[in-house]
Amino acid sequence: RFWPVHASLMSVNGAALPQAKDCEIWRVVHFCARGPLGETLLDPVHAELLFLSKWRPHLPLRFEESRYSTVAALGPLPVAVTNDGIISREDLRAALAALDPDGYGAAADESFSCLLDRLGLLTSVLLYEDKTVWETYTRPTLTQSSPPGFGWAAAMAEQRRQVKRLRE
Repeated sequence: RFWPVHASLMSVNGAALPQAKDCEIWRVVHFCARGPLGETLLDPVHAELLFLSKWRPHLPLRFEESRYSTVAALGPLPVAVTNDGIISREDLRAALAALDPDGYGAAADESFSCLLDRLGLLTSVLLYEDKTVWETYTRPTLTQSSPPGFGWAAAMAEQRRQVKRLRE
């Protein structure tokens, strides 16, 4: 199937975003968090992408794990890596909406997008700002999911990043 190019698709900072071409796969690099019961989600954007890949299976998404929540060359995860470049975490939703204008990007889905925004915000507040949840679940999961010796620093950096994002 041919994926149409939408010239009006711009990133948060005004740059043109890469578009999927015929049969191109978008590799979504995400942080692979492992909790006491196995793989878990600590990021609402990653959760939304997984939902989207099931709801709209024709979208060209392939998920690849990382043991780091932020990669210097890519930025905060998740990101999409395409033939034309990297689509940042902040620009992923807009790029996917343009890629699927009749489904995920449909104007009628504005209320659905608003609901996802709210759920993502509430999830982040619970995981990163609630002290009990942070100490008993989020921090230990981040710590044991990262490479040895890096876990504590990664957990604290991710908490700072999430809290900063929530304050904006």
